[in-house]
Amino acid sequence: MDETMDWSLLLDALADVLAETSSKGWLVGGCLRDALLGILVRDVDVALTGEPLPVAERLAQRSRLALARLGHGTIRLVPRHSPEDYLDLTQLQGADILADLAQRDFTVNAMALPLMARAEWLALICGDGDAMPSLIDPFGGRRDLRMRRLVAVGPESFRDDPGRILRAARLRARLGLLPDAETMWMAQEAVPRLDTLSPDRQREEMALLLVLPQATDGVALLDELGALPVLYPGLSGDVAVHALATLRELDRLVGICGDGASFPALEAWGQSDARRVSLRISALIHARTEHDDAASTPTFWRRAKAVLETEDDVERLHAARVLFWEGGKSADMVVDTLLVASACRLTRDDQRRAMELAARANTLVEMYTHRREQLIPPPLLSGKDLMLALGIPGSPALGRLLRAVRLAQLADEVSSQEETLALARRLKETHSEEFPSQ
Repeated sequence: MDETMDWSLLLDALADVLAETSSKGWLVGGCLRDALLGILVRDVDVALTGEPLPVAERLAQRSRLALARLGHGTIRLVPRHSPEDYLDLTQLQGADILADLAQRDFTVNAMALPLMARAEWLALICGDGDAMPSLIDPFGGRRDLRMRRLVAVGPESFRDDPGRILRAARLRARLGLLPDAETMWMAQEAVPRLDTLSPDRQREEMALLLVLPQATDGVALLDELGALPVLYPGLSGDVAVHALATLRELDRLVGICGDGASFPALEAWGQSDARRVSLRISALIHARTEHDDAASTPTFWRRAKAVLETEDDVERLHAARVLFWEGGKSADMVVDTLLVASACRLTRDDQRRAMELAARANTLVEMYTHRREQLIPPPLLSGKDLMLALGIPGSPALGRLLRAVRLAQLADEVSSQEETLALARRLKETHSEEFPSQ
């Protein structure tokens, strides 16, 4: 049990409030599933017979909890001393707890425990017990959990909410649960309905999947179900195969697989949740570019690849500087692109060469993280400086001149304001027709 969260005290307080309001409650869903698996529980869901808001308000006052209203009538209570833990209260869906469970997604989530029997759950999460005799399990969720099997509660499960397809992928990635044949068939049948989900819901569900360490297993399930091209148009067939291969190599680079390859800067970059999601989305999207033979314009992805393949160390640094400079405020995305380019290269047969490129990416990412001004030096002159020193107005020609001197700085051709200004004067004279006399 987490040291900063005392579920016993919180659930006791909830039981007292329910008694005062003549309501009943049941622990439901993931908190029971995770307890049975021996996984640390950070969130608890409780279904109530009455409106959750009055209960939540009373509980928040007594237990110093922050209160938030979520969608679908759910009220979330968060302990101020432990913001990673939370208690969600919802109203019972249906006439009784059995009717409520019948509307849930998978059997492993369709279990309930009366709040008055909470001691059984508390003993389990504290390691003092191995059974919950009062568990309500009408669909055999506990059995399916032991067999690591993912089974839909009913035939309408995915039709009622196609977002459950993405939830299935998440449970595959997080818990290693494999859908049975009938659940696979029902999910495949509902895949076209993923289009009915709002773009925000799609992004949110995919982010919840892609943040998980074993997310690639979940993405592989989405591919098997035929869901990837609905979520990412063009990601099918050989393109999907390459995307999955790239994802698995990306896992190696950021240290998820632990197979001995060590790139400290790359591993550090992939540690945060936000970066892990961004990296994996980049890996999925890059596959379309990799297989787009008709594309003639070098994309950011192809340019990152070219940087890594530049043999001379100095030339590589100069090319990387230009790439990061042009990335501007999105320079973090340049790092993602370098990692994806390295992972893509690892999908080929020449592993020795691929590891060499990954080492180059590691050097650049280390520089970006710890020695950024060496990689992206501040400009020596601004546009205003050039306007004042050369007596020229703001114009597209000034922009081109400013870009030229900036590129010269990034290539170490100039290293001081004086040298930069001298270069700007020469370029202005060479292209005097673009700068008419004032």
